[in-house]
Amino acid sequence: MSIGLWDIKKIIKNPMSIVLVGLLILCVAITFYFNHQTSKAISFERTVSQEIKNYKRGIVNLQKEIRSDSLSAEQKEMRRQDIQLSKKLLKRDLAIQEYLNSKKWSQAYALRLKTIEMDKKLNQNETNDPNRKPLENAIERERLRFLALKKGNVQKYNEDFSANGTGFLLWVWQNMIPVLLTLISVYIAVNLFGESYRSRMNISLLVPQHELTLNLWHIGIVWGCTLLLFFMAAILALTVGTMVNGFGSLNYPILFYELPAMTMTFNDWYQVLLPAFCLQAASSLFIIVFVLFICSLVRNKMASLFISLVSTIGLLLLTSTIDPLKKIGELLPTTYLQSVSVTTGISAYSLDNPKITVTSGLFVCLSALAILTILMILIAYFQRIRTARSSKRVIHVPR
Repeated sequence: MSIGLWDIKKIIKNPMSIVLVGLLILCVAITFYFNHQTSKAISFERTVSQEIKNYKRGIVNLQKEIRSDSLSAEQKEMRRQDIQLSKKLLKRDLAIQEYLNSKKWSQAYALRLKTIEMDKKLNQNETNDPNRKPLENAIERERLRFLALKKGNVQKYNEDFSANGTGFLLWVWQNMIPVLLTLISVYIAVNLFGESYRSRMNISLLVPQHELTLNLWHIGIVWGCTLLLFFMAAILALTVGTMVNGFGSLNYPILFYELPAMTMTFNDWYQVLLPAFCLQAASSLFIIVFVLFICSLVRNKMASLFISLVSTIGLLLLTSTIDPLKKIGELLPTTYLQSVSVTTGISAYSLDNPKITVTSGLFVCLSALAILTILMILIAYFQRIRTARSSKRVIHVPR
């Protein structure tokens, strides 16, 4: 227990640890402000209102063109058909706006689905358009999204800039936690483990405790701090979002890619929580043990920090850009730091690697932990042998 308290005191008294925690809080606050502003500007209600204005303006312009003498009879007839279609869509959007104002979400989404079905048919007719496939996928994704929203009868928000409680929590978890939490945990781990080495000697072994006990205490304390920071960021995101924009809904539909077929589906928000947290905890534990392994190998704090950051955050960021890493992404424990994206299948879809799943992530992280543990035991064993041989050397000093 005294070892754990000593580790906690060293973490708390380190000014850089406080700075990094403040950086995490500041990033959550700043991103919430921008998400809040952007979500208001591109909300579904604002989109419908803008469409109504565009339809009205378009109808007026088309009527002016019909009254002009510069168009042929056939062109005027085409303009009249466009006016009829615009009036139909305008009437539909006005009804959607009325339903949204009355918070009758299902009725509003049912009307929106009719417009999406119309867009889908028009896109299918454009067989010569080279961009038809991506557009078709986008339309199908919106159709499935509104079907799920209609079924759940919940208010729609923009998932790319979530600002309510549950939405912003998931946004922070998906976009900020993988990099920021890894950065903080690597620094705390290096600072704690690296302090044990002076002149490339492990001075912590001078403490009357077994080396395994010391390492277990160090790993447990850093892992506990990492999980505590994770919960702090999650609670902060949930609290700020709830206070400003409401709690949201645990049944809000989230985009999933079903593997291995990569088919799109929408599942409830709460289904992400447990598997994503288990994966986050396992990958965080791997990072901490990996840092301990690097420190025991390098025995220099600054060098260990550099190697650890390049090996974790660097590899995490490069996996999405380098093709050879994409192909072996399921074998890299750093891939599973993006626990939400892995759980929803977004990582597998973006990397075009259906082997990236929650199950494979837990297996890879636990296997990597076992390998690192064996390597550290071997390193410690050979270090003891070398130390024992050195102690047997006797230097004879002449009198």
